[in-house]
Amino acid sequence: MVQYSQLSRERGPINVNDSNQDGLNLCAGLSPNELTAIQELAAACDQYEGLIMRLNWDDLRARPTNVITDFLYYQDGLLIGFLGMYIFNKYETEISGMMHPDYRLNGIFSQLLAAAKDECIRRNFQRLLLMCEKSSPSGQNCLKQIGARYSFTEYKMRLDPTRTIPTSEKQLTLRKAGIEDIKIRAEIFSQCHDRPLDNLEEFYSFADEENSFIYVAELAGEVIGHISASNVDGEIVIFGFGILSAYRGRGYGREILNSFVELLKTIPHTSINLEVASENDRALNLYKSCGFTAYTAYDYYEILLFKE
Repeated sequence: MVQYSQLSRERGPINVNDSNQDGLNLCAGLSPNELTAIQELAAACDQYEGLIMRLNWDDLRARPTNVITDFLYYQDGLLIGFLGMYIFNKYETEISGMMHPDYRLNGIFSQLLAAAKDECIRRNFQRLLLMCEKSSPSGQNCLKQIGARYSFTEYKMRLDPTRTIPTSEKQLTLRKAGIEDIKIRAEIFSQCHDRPLDNLEEFYSFADEENSFIYVAELAGEVIGHISASNVDGEIVIFGFGILSAYRGRGYGREILNSFVELLKTIPHTSINLEVASENDRALNLYKSCGFTAYTAYDYYEILLFKE
């Protein structure tokens, strides 16, 4: 069991992997009861401010049981605060948190964030990215008060279900990605995000999951792009869309997206969604031209854990 004696001395009792106890609970893996409590807390927050809380249920239901990723705060047996870590690379972690409307402004969120920061520092992450819906005044104010710095905005877009995909001569072939595509997918990731990628293991993470779809696009037998999606309770979310820099600006992106959407429409679903950062005008315009419309936005604020 992980020891948090220093945390306990500084912030009072902390329960490690023994949740549903009053106070701060640090969790490695989430039980069905904990997931239900998080869902009920999210519903209360959404109703109070008219939000669409972004919690990534696919990740929450498949949490690893050997590392701390979630922080829960109970009072009188009721979950009143939650903060979850979403780790997509070894440099940073995204964080989404919420407080019950009846228990705000009492320092509990600060305790949750402090515990998450300690865990991230212990694991050598360089920065935290905190997500907040743009339409949440309380969340925006909280992040400014703790000194987080605005980084970028991400729009969540939904496909118009009535849109028909135009027919055109296809130059590319989409196929399911395999282990043999790991290196080229890593190269695409590196070029799209302008970041050296020295650990390819993250590209295995969705390979064997039933509700995930990972495809590569080939031109004359050569992989030039990749695109992925997950299906959680009928909500399909497209992610990981990228093309090698040498092949951009030729219409291949539109062809890949249209072909992938055509494939996803054959899967039972309630909606097809994707996310795009506001500064990526080219991608934003591409998605709009393919029938996607923005319906909510999330602001990202950063906290640097290690000064350069």
